[in-house]
Amino acid sequence: MKIKITESQLKNIVKKLQSSENINEAWYDDAWDFVKSSYETIKGKTKEIFKDITGVDYGKKDDVKGDDIPTEKEIDKNINKFEKEMDQDSPENNGDLKNIIIGDSTVPYLDNAVQKASRINKKGGESSLWLGGMSVIWLIGALKKYSVDQNVENVIISMGTNGGFGKHLKYDVSELFSLLRKKFPNAKFIVVQGSWGWGSLKNIKEQDVKEYYKKYKKEGATVIEPPIGKVEPHGNIQVYQKIAKEIDAML
Repeated sequence: MKIKITESQLKNIVKKLQSSENINEAWYDDAWDFVKSSYETIKGKTKEIFKDITGVDYGKKDDVKGDDIPTEKEIDKNINKFEKEMDQDSPENNGDLKNIIIGDSTVPYLDNAVQKASRINKKGGESSLWLGGMSVIWLIGALKKYSVDQNVENVIISMGTNGGFGKHLKYDVSELFSLLRKKFPNAKFIVVQGSWGWGSLKNIKEQDVKEYYKKYKKEGATVIEPPIGKVEPHGNIQVYQKIAKEIDAML
């Protein structure tokens, strides 16, 4: 699930609506249109979101008075509450997320760039199947605890870097895919190749990376080109846009 606006944008729009000259009419209509269009992908929750943020029940337009308009403090409180609830959503409880991104610390950057897939939760951890600094060994352990989800259609995996592409940590890629197929029985698997040439990966060569991801191809996954590459990956670097374009074309 992706929200199309930032917290600051939401605050500015709601506060602007507060100052409308025709407070009973313009504030209500504009707020409703805004919430409806911005959150149309959150099925069945539009009216609930409108009330949470504005403090007004949709459908009671004639009852809206100037005194009913939320204060700045109330707006901040409602927005924070709403964002917290949205952060807790996952495909395990909402059934809406069809294409997920899992793996290591590159997941948030891929999530920002890819249009048709998202991480399970903004907060990393086992239940989200992504976490910075982790290797395939960790992901295998997280998957063992994860519930079966037949709704997921595509799983984008960004893993391998923290294990030195098999050089620093030894593990069985076939075990990873055995679990992926078990937990996501209706999904296809897409793999993003990691980064090298920095930190403990200074001695890794591109050929080492290519050889490593052949194991993923052998398991039936599609390996995306280009890789993240010989670069420190923690930032919104241009290569994520190139990778995202390839991924979105497949979904």
